[in-house]
Amino acid sequence: MLELIVTALTVLIAPVSLAVLNHILKGREKSLERVAKSVSRIEEAVDKTAQGTRAILSYRLIKDMRGALHAGFTTVDKVQEVAELYESYENLGGNSVVSTLFIEYKNLPLKRKGG
Repeated sequence: MLELIVTALTVLIAPVSLAVLNHILKGREKSLERVAKSVSRIEEAVDKTAQGTRAILSYRLIKDMRGALHAGFTTVDKVQEVAELYESYENLGGNSVVSTLFIEYKNLPLKRKGG
């Protein structure tokens, strides 16, 4: 008799358990879809931010390096500052226009600040 009750309960509980499990999985699937969409939006924002940052760095580097090339010299402090900006620019996928100027810029004579 006990076996019959266990078998009957198993037969009755199994479909209900399966239905509950399917419902839970569908909810998780929808959650994963929302997370994937959020991640996609974040990736787009990061890409746009990187492009904007690269443009600002390019402008600043070109302005600073052309100014120093025009003056015919630079300072140690300025070289360090420009080198740090250039490294960030390169890490963001910068192009050869700034790279060409940087090569010329590194070859400028150094003068003391204010001297």
